[in-house]
Amino acid sequence: MLNIGIVGLGDISQVHIHAIKYNSNAQLVAVCDVDPTYSDKIPNVHFYSNLEEMLRSEKLDCVHVCLPHYLHVWATKTCVEHGVHVLQEKPLANNAK
Repeated sequence: MLNIGIVGLGDISQVHIHAIKYNSNAQLVAVCDVDPTYSDKIPNVHFYSNLEEMLRSEKLDCVHVCLPHYLHVWATKTCVEHGVHVLQEKPLANNAK
């Protein structure tokens, strides 16, 4: 069973939540968003407002990055530095640099 986290709880995260929910090999254990009003959005799942805190507190196999494009590199790098795999939608970054 894969322990999955999601960072970013905007509209696209609903697609990811649905896919995780119906995958018998995965379970959503933690979510992260800077907006505290999302804290009750997904029952029985730990909510964090800080990605670093989520990565330190949870044993995650993968994090789905559902953030605005300009945050993709930062979030992916942060997850990788914690030894966590990443599923990220395109684009990987805003530019090749």
